[in-house]
Amino acid sequence: VKFLTVQPQETIKFDVSPLAVVTFQYTGIDSCPCSNLPPNRIDCNNHGFKICGACKCDESWGGDRCECNKSYETAESLCTNPNTRTVCSDRGTCNYCGKCSCKTAPDGLQYEGEFCQCGRTRCDKFQDQICGGTSRGKCDCDSCNCTENYTGKTCELKNCNVPGLSQNCILPGQTVNCSELGDCVCGECKCNIGQSGQFCEIRTLPYICSDFKNEAICLVHNGSVSEGYDCNATKYVATYKQGKNFQCVMIDNLKCKIYYNFTLDEKGEYIIHVKEFDPVKDCRKPINVFLVTGCVFAALFAIGLLLIGLYLLAMYLYYKADYNRFLKASQSAKPGQTNPLYQPAEGVKNPYTA
Repeated sequence: VKFLTVQPQETIKFDVSPLAVVTFQYTGIDSCPCSNLPPNRIDCNNHGFKICGACKCDESWGGDRCECNKSYETAESLCTNPNTRTVCSDRGTCNYCGKCSCKTAPDGLQYEGEFCQCGRTRCDKFQDQICGGTSRGKCDCDSCNCTENYTGKTCELKNCNVPGLSQNCILPGQTVNCSELGDCVCGECKCNIGQSGQFCEIRTLPYICSDFKNEAICLVHNGSVSEGYDCNATKYVATYKQGKNFQCVMIDNLKCKIYYNFTLDEKGEYIIHVKEFDPVKDCRKPINVFLVTGCVFAALFAIGLLLIGLYLLAMYLYYKADYNRFLKASQSAKPGQTNPLYQPAEGVKNPYTA
């Protein structure tokens, strides 16, 4: 609202209605009565006068209560970060009162602290998150302030000194750590081989397949396969099932493949599902030893004949080429030509007539 000039003792009224109508009444006065009061220097730290509720400071002083010396050297010393020896940590400006006015960081958040030394997103990351994420800690003045359960520069380590941390290793409804199938280390279960899950309560493949192989064999052969398998000691319910998606495959004593998997019922007991057995498709046919031996000898004999034939062909081609070279040399020879190395006899002596 912009006030117009009002004469002393003149009264005006005006309405303002952004949402509702509000009526203002303004009466002009000759002068401010407070200017007639004696000067007050105490409220202005003896460096100025309090006039009409506000301090009018002396020339070399400033601030709301004239508490600041306008000497830049004095203010700069108050704004200097003792750790970095820089004014406002190079992240702000220093006013006459020796206080830092912090700038905005590149991430859009304003720097904080007495010397603008604190940034809320300038901490190191763990698992691509600042301080490992809000569940582990938060960035406070360029360093991670971790929650109770974590420690480290980036809150990357478990704090193993938290009381009652071992309770995180107990499956609800139980009283033992890690289902007695692993060790509780710093509030987390380190499971034995073949176990998984938060509390080591889950049996993993292929170990669980091995646990159920007896039941699968007995179900496939209706108890007829007893060698090495006790079909009367099965611990789980087993049923037939059609389909192709079976997690477990094994070969029994008859060299037959058995496909099976498992589920849990409402009571937490396993139910074994076995693929319908086909002796023709699932069992390996016996090997005919005589047929295999005969095929091997026949193949060796054929290979021997082939090698001999290749050798004879190579010899034939070699001798043929040599004979052709001989014929060519005979046709190119000149008749009556004397060997340059030949020397005729100079004389003949008969030993009987000599």
